[in-house]
Amino acid sequence: MTNSVHFVAQRIRIMAARHSLNLLTTSTALVALLAACGGGSQRDKIVSSSPVPPTTLNTAVATPPPVTPARNGTTPTSQPNTPTNGVPNTSPPAPAVPPDQTATNPPPASPAPRQSETLPTIPSAPTPAPSPATVPNVSGKGVRGDALLAMFEQNRCLTWASSTTSYDGPVVENGQAIGIANVRMAAVLHAGNYTSDPNFWIPVGAPDEALRCGKRYYHPVTPGTYQYILYSKNDYKPFRSKPLYGEPWIKRGFNGLEVSYTINITADTLEIGPYPKAKIEEDLGYLATSWDSPIPQGRFDQPWFGSTSVIFRRDQEVPFGTLQEWTDHTGAALRLMLIKGGKKDEVKLCTNADLSFVKRLQCTVWRIPADWKWGQELKTPEGYIVDDRSVYPNESGMLYWRVTN
Repeated sequence: MTNSVHFVAQRIRIMAARHSLNLLTTSTALVALLAACGGGSQRDKIVSSSPVPPTTLNTAVATPPPVTPARNGTTPTSQPNTPTNGVPNTSPPAPAVPPDQTATNPPPASPAPRQSETLPTIPSAPTPAPSPATVPNVSGKGVRGDALLAMFEQNRCLTWASSTTSYDGPVVENGQAIGIANVRMAAVLHAGNYTSDPNFWIPVGAPDEALRCGKRYYHPVTPGTYQYILYSKNDYKPFRSKPLYGEPWIKRGFNGLEVSYTINITADTLEIGPYPKAKIEEDLGYLATSWDSPIPQGRFDQPWFGSTSVIFRRDQEVPFGTLQEWTDHTGAALRLMLIKGGKKDEVKLCTNADLSFVKRLQCTVWRIPADWKWGQELKTPEGYIVDDRSVYPNESGMLYWRVTN
């Protein structure tokens, strides 16, 4: 067999000389022929029987030069010495890469990533919402939800109101000149979050309201469902005196209004509604002839409003304006409003009642400092009433009442 190999090799050299073949091609053909005949060194046999070429032997294997393309410009489609399965018996020749394939077939040292390794395009992150800690208690656009809840759950205890020249004007010096009996107003969340001091005592006789409001202890409301009741009405019964019915200076009435809102409180939200209730009563007490005579009774109405409710987050801003409006089939309307005050940190929580014989704006005026935190007691609020007199017989214009500190 060895003599045959030498003979074939000699014939190849003669043909190469005749046809000017490249010596490199001769070496490659020789290697292929040796492999086909089962020849070669013991090293070649070790590589072909091992699934992974030993590291110590790889250094002894010289990498053959690239295969020279045939004269017709084609490159062999298969490589010699490359088994169908397993690793090559020897390092295969590196195929010649046409210039137009370099982008799609990079060298093994920098392989193209597999499809499964391609990272997806990451969309740009949305603009983050302002942190709850950055929502101010009062801004030019609204109030923080916690501050609005405090305006519901805290209250002014005393209810006496005085007639004034405007909603923020001074008290009318001669109250009797208005011709209307005493007016009271209040807005209270019935949540039991105030406790009156039972030991508070005034040495002289005082109305029950003065005793109840003299000294109170506040604690913030807990989650639950409560009724927020707002009212304004006439009071013909002064303390320790006979009723005012029949007094000659009382010439006109002040129709009574009571509105009840359902307030649902959670750790994160404040819900107002559904089904607010309103009761209005016509005041004809000014027609009584004496304090002990029968009191004329006026009209009574209780409009029915819908099931709409509105929810606010306690850590987000609640904008100024109408928070919610409710109407009935007759066109009667209740509007719950949040109004920015004219002074620093001043905010008003108002009800605008547009009913059959009560057209009235009633507001509680709060001051909420910039450093206020939920659970702190606010300063006692003030309040006012703007009463549209066009619903009273032979009247027009507006009358005003205020409660002040």
